[in-house]
Amino acid sequence: MKGRRWTAIFLSAVLILGLFTGCVGSGRGDKVGTTPKDEHIILNMAIQPSMAFLPLYEAKEQGWIEEALQNAGYDVEVNWTEFSSGPPMNEAFAAGQQDIGVCGDVPLCQAVAEGQDNRFIGVAAEGGPAYAVLVPSESDIYGPADLKGKTIGVTLGSTAQYMISKYLSLNGLDVNQDVALIPIEGGDAQSFLTQGGADAVVLWEPNVSRLEGTGEARILATGDMCDLLAVNGVFARTEYVEMYPEIAQIVLAQYYRGARAYEKDKEKVALELADYFDLPPELVVNAADKYAYNVVWRNEDVEALQETADFLYEIGALDKEVDVSKYTYYPELAKKAVESVKD
Repeated sequence: MKGRRWTAIFLSAVLILGLFTGCVGSGRGDKVGTTPKDEHIILNMAIQPSMAFLPLYEAKEQGWIEEALQNAGYDVEVNWTEFSSGPPMNEAFAAGQQDIGVCGDVPLCQAVAEGQDNRFIGVAAEGGPAYAVLVPSESDIYGPADLKGKTIGVTLGSTAQYMISKYLSLNGLDVNQDVALIPIEGGDAQSFLTQGGADAVVLWEPNVSRLEGTGEARILATGDMCDLLAVNGVFARTEYVEMYPEIAQIVLAQYYRGARAYEKDKEKVALELADYFDLPPELVVNAADKYAYNVVWRNEDVEALQETADFLYEIGALDKEVDVSKYTYYPELAKKAVESVKD
């Protein structure tokens, strides 16, 4: 009887320990599991032609993600889909059509506020100087006060919308009362300005360099003038990253590899990617140099993203408050990814 009793106690202890460790492994990503290698896996990658994501375009151009996954022993089919901006990308994620993507801080926050189960797995770029308010070259708008009563074209639900709101607020103007915002896409900006559809537009690279390069527009203000850090993120569906954490780490590693390649030979990478951004190579460099491709989360990034979420809630762009820290997935994942890149 005594032997049976000790056996029961031992088995109970093992069961409790197993339940405890199982709970730890199935949380928000504090522990990373092992990606199965004996199955065919689909990886749907969402990308957009912003200079903030130049490293991902370089990884795509070189086939590095596919190569790295194969070298690691995975049978992964990578499908790439390009989106014009963050909002339509969010719609695709909401429909379960994408797995890992990149976008600006505003769509990052909006997606989780609307109930999408996403995790922020890395920093694609910081790029305050890459966002700008532009006006026609012959415009009589020369300062923030001149924008009062004017019409401003902006992609609603984008970091550009946050930038103009922040810029106006810093200069004593209210985005909801002192100006009229009209929705545009980056490719429409030139026609809006030249045909009088808007008095100003808010864009990000490469659209800023493209429009300024026509000679028909000039820069009125840039994001760094209103302390915009502009944290662009790499994010993933929670279900996907928790099921395939090693695949997510490989994606981040190849993103960082793309950033390293650009830093080593800017002209070469710019020449390779010029067609993606519809810019001559010299303007690719000019635009890309406005970004810092960090990959690893810093405290400043989390704080800036939280400020974005709080601001969006205050102006009514979010229906509920967002605690950004709940959506950052296992910060060590990005650190390990960076450390794994040797070349």
